[in-house]
Amino acid sequence: MRATINFEVDVEKVENTMAALVSNQAPILRTAANILDNLGGGPLVNEVSEAIDLLQEASFQLHQYRDMLAAFERARLDTVIPQPSQETLESLDQIRDTITETRRNVESVGEVLSNIPVMDMENIPAAEPVLDDDEFDPANFDPSQLKGMKDTVIQMRKFANFIKGAQVKEGEEDDKTQEG
Repeated sequence: MRATINFEVDVEKVENTMAALVSNQAPILRTAANILDNLGGGPLVNEVSEAIDLLQEASFQLHQYRDMLAAFERARLDTVIPQPSQETLESLDQIRDTITETRRNVESVGEVLSNIPVMDMENIPAAEPVLDDDEFDPANFDPSQLKGMKDTVIQMRKFANFIKGAQVKEGEEDDKTQEG
């Protein structure tokens, strides 16, 4: 069974740490050499196969350690130019797409609002002001009343859009359905 180990070590200790890992392969190599020195304890093909397996295991591990040391030396000696993260580039693309979509949504809302017919305000009777016995006093103004008015205006716009969608345009039939 194999495992990957990822750890940090001070730069000054890299070579000593890698030397400790490399030296751990010595017992495996000694075991392979011992098998080859003492042939005859079992079937020859099994002994040779076991020695080869041990040698391949140690060789594979030593190749990995050598590649790690070479990569460390290159990194230590080369100037590394910072590269943009792929995640950052993907995030920027997502932000750009979101901004574009939001812009389209705002434009479509503007189109819908511009197509709502303006009512003739002269024929609508003015609402009677609801005042207490005293006249309006700005000191007693309650801003929470504005939210209720805003909600009412939003509902009126939704209703106007509904009515607009339900209106029959000139030259169209009134209803495509048949009574029956």
